[in-house]
Amino acid sequence: SNIMGFYRGPNIVTDGLIFAVDPGSERSYPGSGTTTTSLVGLNTGTLTNGVAFSSSNGGSWEFDGTDDFISFASNSDQLSDNGSYTLSAWLKPDGSSWGSNAIPLYNTYNNGDGSFGIWHHFGHDNILRWRHQGTSYTYGEFSGVGLVANTWQLTTITWDTTTIKLYKNAVLQNSSTSPSNFNRCTTKPSIGRIANRTTGNVYPWNGEISNHQVYNRALTAAEVLQNYNAQKSRFGL
Repeated sequence: SNIMGFYRGPNIVTDGLIFAVDPGSERSYPGSGTTTTSLVGLNTGTLTNGVAFSSSNGGSWEFDGTDDFISFASNSDQLSDNGSYTLSAWLKPDGSSWGSNAIPLYNTYNNGDGSFGIWHHFGHDNILRWRHQGTSYTYGEFSGVGLVANTWQLTTITWDTTTIKLYKNAVLQNSSTSPSNFNRCTTKPSIGRIANRTTGNVYPWNGEISNHQVYNRALTAAEVLQNYNAQKSRFGL
């Protein structure tokens, strides 16, 4: 059986899957209301400040780039300190706001304390940056790699405790050596915004986000491709 409840394509990878939300699955989001439930584990999220639902592409959430986000009830604490992980999400950035768009695939918000994910500013330079943050703040850049506005793309980041790799539509874009001092989040995660650790400024996502997964291990390139093939027809690819 298909744990994710997806309606077309092969199953996504479930080994190591600890968090999964999909606005296209009625078990995760019924299409209305303000509650979304992870398809694995017990985590629930609250759509805050008017996150909108779109039925296109099998279901997606629309973020206005101003103040809306999804806040979850607990942190994904199955991720161990200095352990491997994978973050994956289907994204369709709006790209119209100068310097205000960011992509928190999965992050916490508490004056920016404790987050991990990738982000970028469209209007500034459209470079994807990795970031993971615990007792210390660490980030780096995937030089020359950005996103395409108004286009669905699967963005996947893996970390095997040594190397961070970034995939777009299952194609490896770049990799970099990462410090091994990552500590897992200890505060509540959210989807749809990221914060500056020093200033507390919030950078909201402007555009759509659809199904999103967190794994407690680094997926292989073949597994990233499996996830892409499982959903690409849904997003017109």
